[in-house]
Amino acid sequence: DQATAEELAETLFKAIGEVTPEGQAFRIDAGLRPEGKSGTLARSLESFLEYYRRWSSPWEHLALIKARPVAGDLDLADRLVRATRDLAFPIQLDPAAVTEIRHLKARMERERIPRGTEPRRHIKLGPGGMSDVEFAVQLLQMRTGGKDEGLRTTNTKEAIHAARGLELLGEEDSEQLLAGYTFLEQVRNHVFLMAARPVDVLPVKPEELEALGIAMGFDEQPRQEVEEAYLRTTRRIRRIAEPLIYGS
Repeated sequence: DQATAEELAETLFKAIGEVTPEGQAFRIDAGLRPEGKSGTLARSLESFLEYYRRWSSPWEHLALIKARPVAGDLDLADRLVRATRDLAFPIQLDPAAVTEIRHLKARMERERIPRGTEPRRHIKLGPGGMSDVEFAVQLLQMRTGGKDEGLRTTNTKEAIHAARGLELLGEEDSEQLLAGYTFLEQVRNHVFLMAARPVDVLPVKPEELEALGIAMGFDEQPRQEVEEAYLRTTRRIRRIAEPLIYGS
């Protein structure tokens, strides 16, 4: 029953999020669920669909673009994904939904970057960061995916290739987005490995930048080269992504 399912889900979240001597297997944010922290941890398929169709916000529909089965009852997960395709890829996207998504993106830059962090050094949320690529590409998917199944992919890079094939992105812009996103992934992964924990900010300490530069393959002046490459990459991404996110 529902009570048993909630108890089981609560136990599961605690178990997989537990820190052990070997580290943490999964980092689970249980607040990222329908109705946030006030919502139940487990609910029926019908309850999920009722929520999405009656109360969900446009940004949640945007997030559904990334939805895919990964574990558990894969048939059930597939039914959920298929039942929400019309929300992720509507035939006609409401302009009000686009406006709300744009406002969310702007708020993330203003409010989600930790205080004291230079915004342009935030790998994920800063200007020209990974979220610029993801929001730009997912808005393209949301606008056109209802009519063209080639855009219905959960993979950002595959979506960029598909958008290029449909001439929604020019060749140069698509190549720069792909190269830039790949570079930022590598920076973020190397910083994670250096710190042994999730870090979304380009280091400011010279010795950490030096180590990052060497890890990234820069060998003449690693500290300066990696910082310059990062700033150059984010400027290029911002130039391409900004009109895709905030344009007409």
